[in-house]
Amino acid sequence: MAMKRPADDKPPSEACIGDNGWHAVLSAPASFTRLEGSRTADWLVIGAGYTGLAAARRLVETVPGDRIMVLEALRVGDGPAGRSSGFMIDLPHKLDSDSYTGSVEEDRRQTDRNRLAIAFVQRVIDEDGLDPLIQYRTGKVNAAATEHGETLLSAYRQHLDALAEPYETLDADDMSTLTGSHYYRHGILTPRSALLHPAAYLCDLAKVLSRHGVAIHENSPVRQFTEGPPHVVRTEHGRLTAPNVILAVNGAVTAFGHFKKRLMDVFTFASLTRALTEDETRALGGAPFWGVLPADPMGTTVRRISGPLYGGTRILVRNRFVLASKASAFEGRPIARIARQQRDSFDNRYPALRHVPMDHVWGGRLCLSKNGATAFGEVAPGVFSAACQNGLGSVNGTLHGLLAADLATRRDCHGELIADLAAADPPVRIPPEPVTRRVGNWIVGRRESRAGMER
Repeated sequence: MAMKRPADDKPPSEACIGDNGWHAVLSAPASFTRLEGSRTADWLVIGAGYTGLAAARRLVETVPGDRIMVLEALRVGDGPAGRSSGFMIDLPHKLDSDSYTGSVEEDRRQTDRNRLAIAFVQRVIDEDGLDPLIQYRTGKVNAAATEHGETLLSAYRQHLDALAEPYETLDADDMSTLTGSHYYRHGILTPRSALLHPAAYLCDLAKVLSRHGVAIHENSPVRQFTEGPPHVVRTEHGRLTAPNVILAVNGAVTAFGHFKKRLMDVFTFASLTRALTEDETRALGGAPFWGVLPADPMGTTVRRISGPLYGGTRILVRNRFVLASKASAFEGRPIARIARQQRDSFDNRYPALRHVPMDHVWGGRLCLSKNGATAFGEVAPGVFSAACQNGLGSVNGTLHGLLAADLATRRDCHGELIADLAAADPPVRIPPEPVTRRVGNWIVGRRESRAGMER
């Protein structure tokens, strides 16, 4: 039996920093006990983000009556997945591209996959009775604030034409009407993306799965993993034996002994205002709910959210990419500096709201591979990886969790998609972590500088 011990250099407690605004505004966040004592299950899913909960939801459908358990190292909805900006983007969104796009043929395939994930989430919301306001099907806007951004938007528009995808061009007045800001020159609205409340979705889905008989345990990081079969997992307070394990842990899959020296950890950050007053909301104008992505991938993402589920009318800004494996690298001055930069991004767009404080500032760890590949497949008998979502956890994670469950149960419902993933190149090897981090951050810094006022 092969012994795998999750590496000490990537503990779950180092995956997040700051006060997650999405989780903080919830009136009734999910709450589950930690794993205690000795347990057995037919299926163990490690990780309760988009990937893990999608896998568990699929298992409920395909193996009814089997004992399913989900282990989450942190609190459900407060890990990296619950700290995302909540975009479920149907169209190509390659962060390593100047305009998010790749080849036409590959982008068509990726669009179909993304829409399958969005449809799965919508079906879960409808069938399981989740709050319908968790997901808004309002589309998303790619917006330009500079001449540089307009050049990138022009290239993006041409790619949409090549894909035969519908879109609406918005001029400066349209952007002001939508956002209440005069910052943007114009935008491109694509109608089939969705906007999620990430923490609410994860918490409510976990509650539903629990009612379906899935045993969910949070605050239960894996301390030791012994590959069998049967596979044995130990936490600080418990022990679990299962013949089938799905690793839905994104970049932490390397801590379980798989895809080592092939995955990069990247932190992104967000700030969320306090709830605006009625007078501030009236003076701001604009639509109550929207999401804007920057024309330059290194720019600033902005969302406006409204309603009781979202803690009132608030504005979220998200930017900065930093290669690092530990959240503690940002404690003190680094996170304060990032908070000031996000404050500047907000003030540039909403000078009349300079007095409005940021109630929450946070960061979370995502995972990239150098060649954009996912860490997917059966990595040992009865052990299935659905990791490395390349910055798109909401769509990629949902899809890969769904497909991992089908692969593990030998279902042929999505056989072609599973075969495509199995045939794809795996993540390529990368230089040692210190070299990757230094070079990667130098490249990111240059690209962020080039983004200019798009940030």
